[in-house]
Amino acid sequence: MEKMYYSISEVSHLTGLSQSNLRFWEKEFKNLNPKRNDKGTRFYTKEDIETIKQIAFLVNEQKLTLDGAKRRLGQKK
Repeated sequence: MEKMYYSISEVSHLTGLSQSNLRFWEKEFKNLNPKRNDKGTRFYTKEDIETIKQIAFLVNEQKLTLDGAKRRLGQKK
């Protein structure tokens, strides 16, 4: 049985990105919006993780800026 939600530390481990980078991208990309509980703890879905992987690919492999990655992700919708 697969998990429905992942903590920021689990997502950091799965993606190889730092937790601070994930928090920063959350502010920069409107389509990256993890759920939060009353304490503010983030809970990422599989869709959130896929979005993070897409952003990482565009920034790290395609060498796009964050603005370029935003535009590219916007084109897919």
